[in-house]
Amino acid sequence: MIKERIHNFIYNKILSYPSSIILQTVSSCNLKCKHCFFSQFGKEIPDGKTGLLDYKDFVFRANKISSFIKHASFFHFSGFEALLHKDLFKMMEFILSVNPYIKFPIYTNGNSFKEDTIKNLSRFPVPEVVVSLDGIKKETVENFKTGSNFEKTISTIKNLKSALRKSEIKTVFVLHKNNVFEFPNYIDFVNSLGIKTIFVTNLLCFSKEMTGLAVYNGNNLLDIQKIINKGIQRAKKNKQIIYLPLLKPIPLGCTQCLSLFIDIKGNVCPCDYLSVKTSFYFNEKENHPEPVIFGNILKDDIKKIWFSKNFSHFRSLHKKGKIPSVCNCCIDAYGMLCSKRKIYK
Repeated sequence: MIKERIHNFIYNKILSYPSSIILQTVSSCNLKCKHCFFSQFGKEIPDGKTGLLDYKDFVFRANKISSFIKHASFFHFSGFEALLHKDLFKMMEFILSVNPYIKFPIYTNGNSFKEDTIKNLSRFPVPEVVVSLDGIKKETVENFKTGSNFEKTISTIKNLKSALRKSEIKTVFVLHKNNVFEFPNYIDFVNSLGIKTIFVTNLLCFSKEMTGLAVYNGNNLLDIQKIINKGIQRAKKNKQIIYLPLLKPIPLGCTQCLSLFIDIKGNVCPCDYLSVKTSFYFNEKENHPEPVIFGNILKDDIKKIWFSKNFSHFRSLHKKGKIPSVCNCCIDAYGMLCSKRKIYK
């Protein structure tokens, strides 16, 4: 283990290899949530491609980036619902043959589980399963996540807690105007399910119609903060941990571009949002950048792509809190989504 840690430190810290890899094998979802990035494919995002990556294509691509897999700590199979892929566990076995120390965090809406999914997950190094749950009421959750089933989501969490003893089960709560008042009670509710870690994000808006739901759009931020503070106090009482985003923007830089992201077409991009023509709406501003592509692993060497002057400069800007123009309307660059959340415990 000591040798492994020294090895990873050299490659990840000194040589700046990414510790996380996202190789998109699923560009699809079992839900049709209005707020979701994927739901805008063919609408606000005209070039979004849907589908599943064939296993043989996956192996070919994984071999193309094997030098990076060997030095990574975490591997993700999609930015969407990875559990939809029928060959997911076969792909996990292949990645472990390249790097036996790598781990597979799972992010899920909790509605794609089959009868044997949890049993199969228990066979692999899954450090955490993060289930999206955006409220404590059936109406709140199902109105926000179109096609979801509240009871099924709760049942999934309970089953995961019962069966995956070596994995930490966590939840993620997307904060918006229709569920913010449930937040303090949400903390106690998930605690009753055995959840000790909660990730909170703001609503990232990909269409104008969603901007009205964002809690950071409005004049009542003090009231919103008071509600959140009640949740923090309950979490402290329950000995839970909350990862909270900012309500007001501060240019802190985004950490997504520090992971190696490869879309379903083989393009290496800063993140899934910038792999297509995504529209961003933030407060009174909007941005419609072209895709940001630094190379394609099907024809370019991955080391040349990752260590290229352009990609290295892009990452360095975010590390310094200097926001590139393509990211100036994405809330993740300002500490309001996933990157650089404050931890309360």
